Amino acid sequence: MSGYRRFVAYVYEYQKQKKGSNRGFVRVENKNGICRFQLQLQCPGLIGQMPCTIYGFIRNKDGIEGIPIGICMTQKDEFRWEMEAKDGQMGKSRRKLEDFGGMVFRTEGGRFYAT
Repeated sequence: MSGYRRFVAYVYEYQKQKKGSNRGFVRVENKNGICRFQLQLQCPGLIGQMPCTIYGFIRNKDGIEGIPIGICMTQKDEFRWEMEAKDGQMGKSRRKLEDFGGMVFRTEGGRFYAT
């Protein structure tokens, strides 16, 4: 089927810049120019009602550049998030899904997760 792409990426917690435990997944679907994201993470000790910024990242010669694409609120020990956007209108950027190398999730409390 043309115009359709779907994949799942595992999300890991990072502490002190070291990859830690798998905490869940993000499911991404691009169908006819509409991108749908679904995130599900289990994070023991996570405080509820804390903002988490979701970034798509792009690799460049200086490292990576984070493009904010959404915000969600955590729940106790977990967070879930869903978003739908037109491809080429991710957050406030004009980036397409194919431009991103992965995703990063940062809580206001300093916890860090990435695909």
